[in-house]
Amino acid sequence: MKNKDYSFFNQVVLVITLIIFVLASMECGGKQKKEAELAKKKLMEEIKMRKEGGHPPPPKLKDPYAGMVMIPGGEFRMGTNRITGEIGKYEKPEHTVFVPDFYIDKYEVTVSMFKKWDPKYQPSRYSSGDEMPATRISYEEADSFCKWLGRRLPTEEEWEKAARGRGNKLFGYTDDPDSIAMFAHIGSLLENGAMPVGSFPPNDYGVYDMIGNAFEWTSSILKRYPGNNELDKEKYYMMNYRVFRGGSWTVDEIASRATRRWFLYDLAMESEMGFRCAKDAPKK
Repeated sequence: MKNKDYSFFNQVVLVITLIIFVLASMECGGKQKKEAELAKKKLMEEIKMRKEGGHPPPPKLKDPYAGMVMIPGGEFRMGTNRITGEIGKYEKPEHTVFVPDFYIDKYEVTVSMFKKWDPKYQPSRYSSGDEMPATRISYEEADSFCKWLGRRLPTEEEWEKAARGRGNKLFGYTDDPDSIAMFAHIGSLLENGAMPVGSFPPNDYGVYDMIGNAFEWTSSILKRYPGNNELDKEKYYMMNYRVFRGGSWTVDEIASRATRRWFLYDLAMESEMGFRCAKDAPKK
């Protein structure tokens, strides 16, 4: 009888312990959720302050396409079937896309350029020089900056066409991942930071740093490519994530391919996140 009482006592203690554990977990989860909500609120307030902080009038450009390169329109092969594994699923299948003539910035938007729109902008410590790419920029800020100049963010299709060059190379300059480091600032540590824009050769369209240096926002929402039946990725296509491209100074050779698709929510402000603008070509 004594052993039975002891066994019963242990069971009671176990049940009470489990209840305490569950309650503690709920409290902890609630605390984490509250902290996440506060962090999101703080981030949104910072973006709002930066967007509504008062912007000077845009510079008067004699040439509305100053500092831009014209990318001739036409069909090109977008995406790739060469990449296996989970990440490669977003890039399949390779398919034909038509893009009209458009212009794109020759360089990534620099810190000094972005400060003309937002004089209070505090650049990331990893990319803080005037001629460094402006990073830690949200999609909304990038979009607003481009509109301020009478421009816009490039679509995902435009970005890939400009990045792959006239030869539609997988890595922009080459189809060989082992040689891409000669043409782009990649494969470095985060703390080593970005490099001044234009530090590496342009591609054959005359555009700099499409691969490496800083990630670049596009205007496109993540969508499934036509013919892609990877149903296990369905949830990501339903989140209204915004696509960004090009890799950064921290990506490796394989990840620096021009077909690689990254995606985040519009309010994200990553230390490696930059952008460049695009503009429709004049109608003929």
